[in-house]
Amino acid sequence: MESATYEAIRRITDSFVPEIVNDAARQRARCFLNERVIMHPTLGGIDASQETVWQTPLPRTHGRYLHGFLFFADWHATVLATPGGKRRPIRMR
Repeated sequence: MESATYEAIRRITDSFVPEIVNDAARQRARCFLNERVIMHPTLGGIDASQETVWQTPLPRTHGRYLHGFLFFADWHATVLATPGGKRRPIRMR
């Protein structure tokens, strides 16, 4: 994908991707990176270390959280941010 195309898509998606910026969001994002557990803000964790997480029967709320990739809201302004607060560039290969 060309850099200009990627940046155009990123600007569009950034306009509707939510961001949660607090210590709890940072902890949830790090939990996924370090332990491969997707933490729901109120319902606890879901083991994501195996591909079967997408096939595991879950309560509807957990399912919506996973399949809507809502856990990415914790990432943008926490683990993907640089110390100055800007997002780290994602390299496309």
